[in-house]
Amino acid sequence: MIRQTTKKRRGTRFRQAQAIIKGSMQIVTYHQLDTEKQSIYKLNLVLFSLAIIGSLVLGARALSQNQNFMNTLALATTVKPETFTELYFENHLQLPSTVSSNQTITFTFTVHNLEYKTYTYPYEVTLDQNGTKTSIDKGTFTLPQNGYKKVTETYTLTQPITRAKVDVNLTNKNQDIFFWIDGKTSSNN
Repeated sequence: MIRQTTKKRRGTRFRQAQAIIKGSMQIVTYHQLDTEKQSIYKLNLVLFSLAIIGSLVLGARALSQNQNFMNTLALATTVKPETFTELYFENHLQLPSTVSSNQTITFTFTVHNLEYKTYTYPYEVTLDQNGTKTSIDKGTFTLPQNGYKKVTETYTLTQPITRAKVDVNLTNKNQDIFFWIDGKTSSNN
């Protein structure tokens, strides 16, 4: 019997401890508090809110005075468009590929300004045969944003060639396009 009593006592104490724990975890709504506790609750809420707002304002002010942070923020939140220039041959499938001496070659290239500003393009067109460059044309033009310029080149070959590269170079962009021409021989007439 003593053992049963001990078991009952342990069980009773455990149930009492559970009741105490459950009682301390009871949820009380704001309206169930008396007026004095409601005032203290409101005061604590206002002080906590002011502390949070004050911390945010001081932090924002400190960050706004940090130039590195402001530069990083500007870079992270500003969308910068990709700027570039298109350079291509018109009718690229009709470019000359085989030529003979005293033959005139004609081709057209186009420049399209996508630099998001007015841009000046100096260009040079050359004929390169075995590392020897012959100037065909040089020029400069200015295009507004999204402007196009077509340039038609005509050149007469004065000497026979074996193989040469015709190169169009936008010199200030270090951008070029080219095509190859082969000289006609008696075997490919």
